[in-house]
Amino acid sequence: TTVDLFSPLSELMNYIFQSNPESKITLIAFNKKAYTTIKDSSDINEIYAYQIFSGKRFPSRNKLLRICIGAEFSINEINDVLTVGEFSPLYPRIKRDSIIIFGIQNQYTIYQINELLHSHQLELL
Repeated sequence: TTVDLFSPLSELMNYIFQSNPESKITLIAFNKKAYTTIKDSSDINEIYAYQIFSGKRFPSRNKLLRICIGAEFSINEINDVLTVGEFSPLYPRIKRDSIIIFGIQNQYTIYQINELLHSHQLELL
């Protein structure tokens, strides 16, 4: 089954949840309080976050990464979200992706990951 790129993010998350019921994606798909926590920890503008979660806008790869990192998804869960969203998964041989993976594995915040990316003169999330 494929997911329409313009379908709401919640449909994307529901699709992944059906594939892996133990996934942390249930936080977003089924818990409004988690939305607030994820929005805040993702450091995404409140209006933009609402538009993403309501399906009015589909996030870029970077915004999707921020949401997943804010939700404390594992690397596998993030790659599932990226793949279903038709973005390339995190690939450790790409310098920027390897820094992001390192940050995720060490439970860095968005700010800490962006500091690492900045210190290597790479595009921020």
